[in-house]
Amino acid sequence: MTESSTLVGTADVMEMLDVSRDTVVRMVARGTLKAVHKMPGPRGPYLFDRADVEQLARDKAEAAS
Repeated sequence: MTESSTLVGTADVMEMLDVSRDTVVRMVARGTLKAVHKMPGPRGPYLFDRADVEQLARDKAEAAS
């Protein structure tokens, strides 16, 4: 992650990839999507690098075509 990276939360990832929260959790568990930070607390949200999510969205669109 670079200093100019933008962090996005799970809700943003869900919208960008058109997937459910459960799918985002599975992607993190499988290593398909790397969380760059987890906020404190047992239910603290994950934060993701927007560029990584955008690349996954491009890959997903490419695979669908």
